[in-house]
Amino acid sequence: MRHNLLWDWTANSRHSLSPPSLKILQQLDQPLTLTAFTRDQGLAKLMAERVERYQQHNSLISFSSVNPDRQPGLAAAENIKRDGVLHLRLSDRSETLTQFDEQTISNAILRLNRGTGMRIRVLAGHGERTAFGKTNHDLGNFSTLLERQGFQVERFQIDPTQPIPTAESLLLISAPNSRLAGSEVARLLAYIADGGRLLWLGDPGEQPGLKPLAIQLGIRFLPGTLVDPAGMEATGSGAFTLATAGHYRPHPITQQFQLTSVFALATGLSQTSDKWQAKPLAVVGEQGWLEQSSLSEGVSFDKQRDLSGPVTLALALNRQRPETADSADTSSAATEHQQRVVVVGDGDFLANAYLGNGGNQQLGLNMVNWLAGDERLINIQPTPASDNQLDLTPSQAVIISLGFLVGLPLLFAGIGVGVWWRRR
Repeated sequence: MRHNLLWDWTANSRHSLSPPSLKILQQLDQPLTLTAFTRDQGLAKLMAERVERYQQHNSLISFSSVNPDRQPGLAAAENIKRDGVLHLRLSDRSETLTQFDEQTISNAILRLNRGTGMRIRVLAGHGERTAFGKTNHDLGNFSTLLERQGFQVERFQIDPTQPIPTAESLLLISAPNSRLAGSEVARLLAYIADGGRLLWLGDPGEQPGLKPLAIQLGIRFLPGTLVDPAGMEATGSGAFTLATAGHYRPHPITQQFQLTSVFALATGLSQTSDKWQAKPLAVVGEQGWLEQSSLSEGVSFDKQRDLSGPVTLALALNRQRPETADSADTSSAATEHQQRVVVVGDGDFLANAYLGNGGNQQLGLNMVNWLAGDERLINIQPTPASDNQLDLTPSQAVIISLGFLVGLPLLFAGIGVGVWWRRR
């Protein structure tokens, strides 16, 4: 009975779903129910408009609005304890959202469709950044964000008598400041040999006890602390390095990534062997260098001691998993048999103090999603409005002002007088 037609004439189709979201909807093969729990009818209308974009591409999606005051039983059944949320239910899985942009909704649909998330084990016991710590140095905010993305995060200490689990898990090492025992390092090496995934956040200086791990990965942490003149100009400190859109290199993690990331007290990386396929994620400091002395002593380039830039700040490594190394399958389906590792020459960019700066949060999520094999979750970013600023010359502003403040009132008054005169 009703046929809707819709055209999006905005310059960059900002009212239409992005290609990654459309791919997510193509994989949805079960009924998905979205419910707005709110007393505000205006907010309910906004949610309905956002959800309608998804309904246009998949008939399995339904939407309803519930006033929790009038239907408290429904709110209690879904454990809704606050007003103004969007609740998604797919089979026996559910999620509640407080943000309603495309990235948030699309990622929630994908998380529900993929089921239980991967377990992320954050190494502890050697002075590392604490998984759920609240200090500036810790990773509490990032861990909370990962849990909201459907991952399971836990503090992990190596048991020398037990292997580190590799199935559906990811190990995160964040700059330990005390040496790991030989038995612990042996377990780490066995974890990598067995095909385990790893996110390694390092700091300038020695990586206590982890040199064998770097050798196994075929990488090396360069000596010194990265000094970036662009970061120094922007922040007033030689301790900060900025990675802008031009610094990222082609990779699924950085594809279409346009945000500026901030790295504090970073160092560089280099590849020492070709056992892994290594691709740089960010190359920074074209005019910078690796300072070999303390930054507190003053920052200036010494060509006799310091290493000049540019510097590779992060590396993505991958290879065929040991159990599939002899397989001849080179199709795209073989990517699920890849072993993946990301190494970053900075342990601070995901810490509580810096997570909210620029693109740090999004870059960290992209790394974790790539390691988990969920490239579909990467870079579903809000589409910005183009040409949203009107620049007028003084004369143009005067003409427009006079037109609205004088010209139009006189025109309306003249029309009114004309109508009055005719009626007389």
